[in-house]
Amino acid sequence: LVQSLLELARVGDAQLARAPVSLAALASEAIEDIRRQSAGRNLPLFELQALPTVQAEAGLLKPVLHNLIGNACKFSEGQPEPRVEIGSRVQDHRLTVWVRDNGVGFQPEQAATLFQPFHRLHGREYQGHGVGLSIVRRAVERHGGTVWAEARPGHGACFYFTLPEEAAG
Repeated sequence: LVQSLLELARVGDAQLARAPVSLAALASEAIEDIRRQSAGRNLPLFELQALPTVQAEAGLLKPVLHNLIGNACKFSEGQPEPRVEIGSRVQDHRLTVWVRDNGVGFQPEQAATLFQPFHRLHGREYQGHGVGLSIVRRAVERHGGTVWAEARPGHGACFYFTLPEEAAG
């Protein structure tokens, strides 16, 4: 918990030194970290689509992808064929990146509260402190982007974040 709170504070205070950052490399690194830490768990099939290089602060985007991909794995773990898809598109002058799973999902009206610190939809049933999505929101907003989620119970979830067009350039 202390480590998560320190990460949240660091994300809020970090200097933004934008440089080319490969989202594909960050996503691959997150997937490899999850595989190393899996300890025999049933890992999902990862579908990593082409992701661009962006102008961003790598130290802030790394926890974004680690948290989103890690959550997708955690909440799809009980599925017979767990899947996690990571992709992106450019639309309306913004890069939108998504992480989609086929896990437990949640009620759509709960999406607005997901990114608040210590908010846990599924209680103690799943590991975590309820800080990861707050880190995601803060890091994305520091880049001038937005974050949101869509889901239905039993049909998985999809988490999105945007970066301004200049970051995608």
